[in-house]
Amino acid sequence: MSASVTPERENRGVLPPTTATTSLFSRARRALAFCRGFDKTTTQKLNQPTIGRMLVSTIDRWHHAGLPDFNNKEVRMGRPILMGFAALGCVLAIQPQISRADDTSVAMQEVMPDALAALERMGEHLKTLSQFTLSAETTSEDVLDYGEKVMIGGDIIYHVKSPDRLSLGIVTDKRERHYFYNGKTVTVYAPALKFYSSFAAPDTTAKMIKEVEDTYDVEVPLADLFYLGTKGSKADASNIISAFYVSDSTINGTVCAHYAYRTATAHFQVWIHKDGEPLPCKIVRDLVDDPARPQYTAVLTWKTNETFAENVFNFTPPADVKMVKMGKGKLAASK
Repeated sequence: MSASVTPERENRGVLPPTTATTSLFSRARRALAFCRGFDKTTTQKLNQPTIGRMLVSTIDRWHHAGLPDFNNKEVRMGRPILMGFAALGCVLAIQPQISRADDTSVAMQEVMPDALAALERMGEHLKTLSQFTLSAETTSEDVLDYGEKVMIGGDIIYHVKSPDRLSLGIVTDKRERHYFYNGKTVTVYAPALKFYSSFAAPDTTAKMIKEVEDTYDVEVPLADLFYLGTKGSKADASNIISAFYVSDSTINGTVCAHYAYRTATAHFQVWIHKDGEPLPCKIVRDLVDDPARPQYTAVLTWKTNETFAENVFNFTPPADVKMVKMGKGKLAASK
């Protein structure tokens, strides 16, 4: 004999939610929605769904599909369960955010010994190079008057003979300049303008670069490489207030260790060869004195066993160029 089914049990099928259950679902979902902003950010960064978002989705599905029609007493009994889900989702959503923020804060504030040692090791090695060629592919962000940034590409080539010889060629999308330093004078040549200028200079490359920057307001690209570790310079390691290892990267087929550094006035990143000579593979510098924070990037190629003739560091002017007086930040026509 089959068992009879009471009307009460027949009514316990899936029914549209009552006002009480709707109110309960709404409160649970609002609680999860409060932390959904954290959860959304977490999801975007990790590129995968988190438990908090899955709980929101589950509550939505329950609500729209309908649940057993609990009476008020049972709704009250179910309230802690749903609100517990909401609290759990919020905790799970926020906790990774807090953890990552703490990790980033620690990394940004600490000077990690290994990162500082890597920079110092690179600087010491660069001082041992007697003659070298350094080529760089560069990109720099130019900030327009209304705040938009445009990218300017370029190429740089250095020929260096320590301690007092240097030639530098700079060709970008905007201009071309060539510099020649022979231990006594610096000559600046602008082929497109058909101008050149010469002036007396100190007796070492590092001192010459400092005078060119301070007296003539000329920014020498990658100048920090020539006085890394020099006490009192802007490349003095004692000025660093944050230093940490980021990851390994492959640049032009070479595995390089990526480090990030910060001083009170500069943020910069350096990728350093992991094997062989500790030479920089790439440098990125933020111009923090500009609110737009433009970046300068240089990918470097080194030849460290070079031999140069003396004429590499001396300029012989073509017949059709004019000598001018070097003014601050520009070539001024000579009378």
